[in-house]
Amino acid sequence: MIEEEPESENVEKLNEAVSRVRGVTAAGIRKVKSHAGLPRWLRRHPWIGGLPLILVFCFGLFEIFPDFITFLLPIILVVSALYLLGALATKLRPQSAGKLNWVYVRVHSWLSRRRVYQRHPWMVRVLLLLMVMYSADLYLRPLSREHQPWAIGHRGSAYAIENTIEAVRQAAIAHADYAEIDVQLSADGIPVVYHDPTLTRLSGVNKKVEELTAEQLQSLTLHSEGQYIKGKIPTLRQMIQTMKTWEGETGLLIELKPVNGNQTKLVEKVIEVVESENFAARSIFMSLDYEAVQSLQRQRPQWWIGYCVYGTAGEMDYRIWNWNIDFLAVEESQISVSFLEQAGRAWMPIYVWTVDDYNKMSNYLDMGVSGLITNYPDLAREEADAYMDRYPQYYQYQGRGYPIYEWETE
Repeated sequence: MIEEEPESENVEKLNEAVSRVRGVTAAGIRKVKSHAGLPRWLRRHPWIGGLPLILVFCFGLFEIFPDFITFLLPIILVVSALYLLGALATKLRPQSAGKLNWVYVRVHSWLSRRRVYQRHPWMVRVLLLLMVMYSADLYLRPLSREHQPWAIGHRGSAYAIENTIEAVRQAAIAHADYAEIDVQLSADGIPVVYHDPTLTRLSGVNKKVEELTAEQLQSLTLHSEGQYIKGKIPTLRQMIQTMKTWEGETGLLIELKPVNGNQTKLVEKVIEVVESENFAARSIFMSLDYEAVQSLQRQRPQWWIGYCVYGTAGEMDYRIWNWNIDFLAVEESQISVSFLEQAGRAWMPIYVWTVDDYNKMSNYLDMGVSGLITNYPDLAREEADAYMDRYPQYYQYQGRGYPIYEWETE
């Protein structure tokens, strides 16, 4: 016969079960109350709940209207300055403040009606002060650059006939970082240094460069108004070989000028010459022809390769910030504060051409350009050095020449 458990043990077990149920129920109630209290707390502090919406709204505006920040920051700074002046005038000479405190009265009146200001006035003031300080820092701080500002001689320099060895030598004497030259192919497929598609302007010969062999091109004599020393058309190989005998580290900004769809052949020939002469570390490249740029970028992605933009800023396709390029070379007419701010956000160095005015060189550097392409590289060198003395700052790439990072050499 089975014995029944004592009644006291049954009562204990029942009480224990009830306690467990009560504990779970109480925890659940506290959890529900805590979740129910969050919306109520947010309603009492609406500014906290609105911060994410404000941030999303601002980021959306910056993406849709990249110039928005250019107009917003000055407005914030001007309103803040007027508010501060009005506050000082009201505190120091309230009877004679007059119209000076108009902004202060309006802003203070609007803030006073806000619940968050009524509850936490000092917190709001501190947040506003931090916002103003950050806005001033963004607006007044020089734009960060990937490398130090470069002095680049346009077609060598104006001190000799353009694109000749002597013109590049004058850029090297001026300690330019680079000398820009134009390269195209002769009839026998040799890269030669010459700008125009035809020879008329500098030689008087009514022929195209692509119609003559390198030997025929080098038999021509170049002359230019204002230049007493005549010149010859060099091949790219001759130019590099001669530069290697000079002192200094001036490099070449090689602009590729393809004609009649010969982008691939031109790129291959230039690569062959540059690498066979072991001159890649002192060469950077650009072209007005995007197909040529991409062809070179695909074959030598570790090189410093840019796109040369011709036209006005209004004609530029702003998808250009997402292109596979390392820098942009643009005309003076395209330079503006908003344009350079967009370039800074895209971490895209901008080289401006052709800048021959000394004061403009200084202004463009202050605005944030990374390179001055000029007919007078000695002036650009002087101004770039003066700028670095005035504004010592950190550059992402600290070495000489174009930026080379460890991940690109692996």
